[in-house]
Amino acid sequence: MKKLYSALLLLISITLCAQTYTFTTFNTNNSGIASNNINDFERSASGTLWITTNNGFSRMIGNSFTNYNTSNSSIGTDMLKDVAVAGSTIWISTYGNGIIRYNGTTFTNYNTNNPNMPNNSATSIATDGSGNFWMGSASGLSRFNGTSWTTYNTSNSQLISNNVTSIAVDANNNVWIATDGMLQRFNGTTFTSITDGVSKILKVTTAGLYVSTGDGLGIIVNNDYTNIYWTNNSCLASCNVNALGIDETNKVWLGLDICGNAPGGVQNFTNCVTYSTSNSALPDNSITSINVIDSNVIWVGTLEGGLVRMNQTDGPICAAPTGLNVAQFGQSSAYLAWTSANPAPANGYIYRYSTTNNVTGATESSTSQTGAGIDQLQPNTTYYWWVASACEPITWVSGGSFTTAPLPGCTTANYGLFPAATYTPGCSGTAELIASNAWAGEYTNVNILADKQYIFSSSVATDYITITNANATVIYTSGPTPLTWTPSNISGVIRYFLHTNSNCESQNTNRIRYITCSNIVANCGAPTGLSATNITSNSSRINWSAPTTAPASYDLYIATSSTAPGANTAPNVTSAIAGIDVLSGLAASTIYYFWIRSNCGASKSAWVSGGSFTTNAALNCNGASNGLFPEAIFTPACTGNFETIVTNAYGGEYTHVSVVANKQYTFSSSVATDYITITNLAGTVALASGTTPVIWNSGSTSGVIRYFLHSQNCGSETVPRVRSIKCIDAQTTACPPPSAVIGQNITSNSFLIKWTAPVNEPTIYEVYVSASSTAPTATTTATVSTNNILTTFENAQPATTYYFWVRSNCNINKSNWIAGGSVTTLNALSCNGALYGLFPNETYTPACTGVNEQIVTNAWAGEYTNVNVTANKQYTFSSSVTTDFITITNTAGTIVYASGQTPVSWSSGNLTGIIRYYIHTNANCGNQPTSRTRFISCTNPVVVNCGMPGTPVVSNITSNSCRIAWTAPDVAPSNYEVYISTSSAWPEFNANPVASPMSAILNYYSFLDASTTYYYWVRSVCGTSQSDWSLGGSFTTLASLICNSAYFGLYPEDTIVLQNSGAIEPVAYQSYAGQYSNVTLGANKQYQFTSSVATDFITITNQAGTIVLASGQTPLNYATGNSVVNVRYYLHANTTCDPDDMPRDKFAKASTLGLDDSAVINRFKVYPNPTAGQFNVDTGTVIADKIEIFDHVGRIILTQLTSSTKTTLTLNGLSDGVYLIKIYSQDKTAVEKLVLKKN
Repeated sequence: MKKLYSALLLLISITLCAQTYTFTTFNTNNSGIASNNINDFERSASGTLWITTNNGFSRMIGNSFTNYNTSNSSIGTDMLKDVAVAGSTIWISTYGNGIIRYNGTTFTNYNTNNPNMPNNSATSIATDGSGNFWMGSASGLSRFNGTSWTTYNTSNSQLISNNVTSIAVDANNNVWIATDGMLQRFNGTTFTSITDGVSKILKVTTAGLYVSTGDGLGIIVNNDYTNIYWTNNSCLASCNVNALGIDETNKVWLGLDICGNAPGGVQNFTNCVTYSTSNSALPDNSITSINVIDSNVIWVGTLEGGLVRMNQTDGPICAAPTGLNVAQFGQSSAYLAWTSANPAPANGYIYRYSTTNNVTGATESSTSQTGAGIDQLQPNTTYYWWVASACEPITWVSGGSFTTAPLPGCTTANYGLFPAATYTPGCSGTAELIASNAWAGEYTNVNILADKQYIFSSSVATDYITITNANATVIYTSGPTPLTWTPSNISGVIRYFLHTNSNCESQNTNRIRYITCSNIVANCGAPTGLSATNITSNSSRINWSAPTTAPASYDLYIATSSTAPGANTAPNVTSAIAGIDVLSGLAASTIYYFWIRSNCGASKSAWVSGGSFTTNAALNCNGASNGLFPEAIFTPACTGNFETIVTNAYGGEYTHVSVVANKQYTFSSSVATDYITITNLAGTVALASGTTPVIWNSGSTSGVIRYFLHSQNCGSETVPRVRSIKCIDAQTTACPPPSAVIGQNITSNSFLIKWTAPVNEPTIYEVYVSASSTAPTATTTATVSTNNILTTFENAQPATTYYFWVRSNCNINKSNWIAGGSVTTLNALSCNGALYGLFPNETYTPACTGVNEQIVTNAWAGEYTNVNVTANKQYTFSSSVTTDFITITNTAGTIVYASGQTPVSWSSGNLTGIIRYYIHTNANCGNQPTSRTRFISCTNPVVVNCGMPGTPVVSNITSNSCRIAWTAPDVAPSNYEVYISTSSAWPEFNANPVASPMSAILNYYSFLDASTTYYYWVRSVCGTSQSDWSLGGSFTTLASLICNSAYFGLYPEDTIVLQNSGAIEPVAYQSYAGQYSNVTLGANKQYQFTSSVATDFITITNQAGTIVLASGQTPLNYATGNSVVNVRYYLHANTTCDPDDMPRDKFAKASTLGLDDSAVINRFKVYPNPTAGQFNVDTGTVIADKIEIFDHVGRIILTQLTSSTKTTLTLNGLSDGVYLIKIYSQDKTAVEKLVLKKN
């Protein structure tokens, strides 16, 4: 072994001013930790500590512990050694009992009983970036890929010795091995011997390795020792170095054990400061493990004294966030929001949510923002949530709870249960007929099994299906036929509801109710460990792990909707291997949901959800269609010369680069026209951009950044080019640029631009704003200059995208322009601009005492304030200037809730969260920089307010019209306004209504397009004020058939039940052409429908208006079948379906039906029915004149003349569905349904 003494004088007797630390010990006397013997621990990215002891396994969240041992879990032994954390997977080694894997739910034990696992005693463990687990033992080096073990030893590789004592993995997935004192590196193919004298690998960094030599500390750089420290040549406090960590200031911290007279303890080796039981509250000098969060927080594991947290008392405090609220939530998602801690934590926030009121074990994630969206939630479920600052000590703040919206569905059954018997599917994989005479508005009890796939369907293609539990209290799934559902672990009786549409309408006409049950193929294993990484504005990497038996390929389904794919859903992408390196073509600022399944050829696994991810907002070329390359983080040597990162870079890639503060970096490409963008690690903040070369001063920025490279216009190009970087010390005379430039507080005519000042602040800052994305040059004139680190851009145009840059001006010289990306101003509504921006910056929360509360006394007209409101309150907004105009909007400023001259009253309804409170001088949105007092008062609502109408309901839908009705509020308003649109976007406050009825019903609304989905809202109008819009939902107009429109809607209101006396019966007097009536017809009757206007055109349809049963000029004949039926009786002025408001009368006359008499109809048979195509018509003793077949829209598709009482017919080339058979004999007709089902 080489022994070096070159650093002797550098570390002997260094005396520095020590930082002060407090020591908090967690032991079995004062906490729930499993044991005081801490063998090892690791900290996950979320701050959870995973601790191995001689008495089981502990998980520490905040100050709470959850313990796992042989008595309460499937863990194989309580004697646990080392721990390694890889995302959500925890690996644990034991003392002679193999390896344990924990996935957050289940412990899996591996030992030599598993094929090819070589040894039960691991000396060291590690994980790599590809999901592999590595183990060192007396049997060599072993790798486990989740399926199989591979062992490298002296007989099958270049491993020097099978006695592997220590291993570690670097950022490039190289495995470093200490074996019998020799250090080797394994790159997946070759073992390379590096040097000797290594007892334990303590830490691998991009700069080199820290190792224990057995009697000291060694540093290895470029495959050789640069320094070795002992107790006799340095301030090293012990010859036994067990653990090592490095803080953000590059100080080295050591975990030591007792060695001779050396006490051990924790040592700040860089500053030669040692903490032991003799000079601190450290409970034990034998340190087994150490985890350095930063210089402020250090975690220490001891041999017998428990777990210790060291907190720097003269460092920054870790404050908790405040003002927690749920800004919005739906069926499967929610947005959690809070107010920033003061001071704001450098590492952002951690948040958790759970269906139980227990922060321990809750789902966890992190963010740098003061809010986060969560998805994949269960409908109609209560969730609890918490937020903590990502710093030590972690303090969880409860946000309370919220309940997601229920799934849509129809759980009513006007016709009850049918059939009475519970149906148990045979699960043959084919469609099974439950009932051929089912009605819409019934439900069936079905006995289901777990882990099967069910398809529910109806013979009526427009029917709507809902599946619930046995009591109809929980909706499992719903949607139009056919509906696919995999019940997972649900078994037993469920309800299978059938309705005509999503409005839950009933129909007492026969349809066939089907169910298909099939096995989920077990031998096609599902992928696991799904995740999305390397997210840019237009791409992402999708990762997953292969099942035990790898499939032939994988299917990926990605969508902007959270609706899960069904078994028959086609994938967007396929992959032959586990993982998609670059998924490109994505839209910026978009939430994507994704699912993966294994494709085993003849069978497929179930879809596995990977959750969702959000692409970055589009800045100046921060997309990467070709992804990350190379994988390894590049750390410049800062020699002052250009360093080649790669020679085969592509346009449309990015590279991770590790930078340090106070350096000047030059980024360049060998293609002179390439465009370069430098961002933060997440790719969300542009630090610099421009055509190669780009110069950037790092200022106070250190850590990893992204270095994007594109061809012109943010293009991608798979042509190799050289990607280079140069690093030099920043010149003291240079003008350091600002950083972290962002735009916020966006209104229709302004937005705020903010940035972070460099360490050495300039005299002034220059800001350039443009509607063009073309970057400014060094000679470009600034739009505005300021000596602050923020400025409001005024007089912007509404609905316009602006790009902005900031640079420092140091009088003598100027820095580079730093891009901030872009913002899009809001659409102009009723004064939702704010020339002077947000004031005050803090969100105001009213005390709701019922009296006027003063927000500020120096408000300006042309400003807005954020106000935190709660549901079911009456708010009054006012200004001390009596002519001022006030506008209240949602938190984004995109929806106007109320507006008018001061004072303005508004009821919050069910809204809780932040709103914007704008003030202007008048209704023309005038601005005035003179002080006025901004007030607000909050009370419980009073009955005289402008109450919202009850939820609107649509009915009487035709191909061009509908009826909308609602319930009046407690105090009826002067009138209502109705808004109908083909867009689901919520109407603005000043949206033009389509109608303003006086009563709580809009009798009809026409001018609609056929087969079109509409959304509708209603609000109250109370003189000069209006309520919020009340959402009714959506409906789809009918397909256009033969005059099934109704310009004037339904008339009369009641259903007409004919007496069938043989006399002419009135249906409606004084009706209009362009109206329809609901009529109940008797069984086995011949009807004649007439109008008092001889040229009128009549159409008879089913009750829903979707099937034409008969049509023609008055009089019109129609015969019923063998059951009572409800029909629509439409009347129009002519065959072009024109309306006419000249009154006319409508009549109907019934007579007994028969081809010769009523007995004949009973002998009229169609069989087989359903049919695969060929069927027979038997008319008994009478030979019919002809037979006609009609499709569902009333078109004749077959006419057959008959010559006998039995006729065989064949339907070819038609789709499955319901058809009508009409039989003619002299002046009589009869109609029967035929179901065509070819498969």
